[in-house]
Amino acid sequence: MNRSISLSGIGLCGLAVFCALLAFCEPAACQAALQQALQLCGRQLLPALFPFLIVSTLIADTGSAGLLGWPLRPLARLMGFRSRAAAGVLLLGWVGGFAPAA
Repeated sequence: MNRSISLSGIGLCGLAVFCALLAFCEPAACQAALQQALQLCGRQLLPALFPFLIVSTLIADTGSAGLLGWPLRPLARLMGFRSRAAAGVLLLGWVGGFAPAA
């Protein structure tokens, strides 16, 4: 299999390496930003998303997504999905957001 390396791929890789090296220029600022991000995630984001992730996991693991999503089948067909599982995926997306539905 012959793969050619494009200039845009090399440029994006170089940009990523440059951005990664910028963290070593100001390590104190990067450490403070990381600390703030982890605190925000631990105090607000995870507690807010945790119930939705648990409920959507229970729905998916018990196999009740198809049964509970049954009323959403006309909406799934209207959106162009012909699979019976699409209604369950819509339900999981509404309950838990993008990550469980994916």
